[in-house]
Amino acid sequence: MWWVLVGSVLGLVASSLMIVYWFSRLRLAIAEKGWKYTSTLGALPWIMVLFNSIYVLMGELTVIQKGGTVDTTLLYTLAILDWIVLATMGTGIILDAVIRRANLQHNRL
Repeated sequence: MWWVLVGSVLGLVASSLMIVYWFSRLRLAIAEKGWKYTSTLGALPWIMVLFNSIYVLMGELTVIQKGGTVDTTLLYTLAILDWIVLATMGTGIILDAVIRRANLQHNRL
């Protein structure tokens, strides 16, 4: 399954580039539009993709043995971190939306 190896390398490259882009320009552009929490948390999904790509790459290159203790521990750890990142991003988006809505209603009055 050579495409899994290619996919994990592409995920590694894309997530690295997006993290650099987020730190250089994207974070400030999002913050200027009023998305304070989302702009702060915006790199977390790309860091999640980076770690997942590294995990898949290590599994495909047999650095870690599939079904072993290390593999299982990494799998569960990444799954927990993925859910934490998703919950954090969702909370940040909701907080920003509530704050923007309150500001819009306050400006109308």
